[in-house]
Amino acid sequence: MYKIVAILFIVCYPLFVLYTREPDFQDSDYTKGIIHFVKDSSSNRIEPVAFFIFLHQQYIVKADYLFKTYKEGQKVDIIYNTGDPSDASVYSWWGYWIRWKELLAFLAVFIGLYQIAAALTSNPTPEALIEELEGRENRPKRRKYDD
Repeated sequence: MYKIVAILFIVCYPLFVLYTREPDFQDSDYTKGIIHFVKDSSSNRIEPVAFFIFLHQQYIVKADYLFKTYKEGQKVDIIYNTGDPSDASVYSWWGYWIRWKELLAFLAVFIGLYQIAAALTSNPTPEALIEELEGRENRPKRRKYDD
């Protein structure tokens, strides 16, 4: 059963990722941005943000991804929606394609589904076992060719 759950995860998660990224991977454009560290007004923390220019206007993108470190002045790739350039993201595997919150939620769902399936099928009642065995024996034999 764990093989089926693993196959479902391997198939479903990439499809989920491919069709839920914002800005959309297929309809967006790319540019270069520069990382700067600015102080967040609400939390008073210094966070990395990426600045990029589109049509002579400067835009800011948050770049504070877990396990991702940047240096001041580092150039990064930016993916942005041409219709709304404020809808942008730093284009990288960790942060754009794989997000830790989604990955943990997806794993939790599949582990939960596996636990439910294992709990339902692991301890069948004796009556259910007898019924299953009788059903196998009393199954009518099919004819080789239908008339």
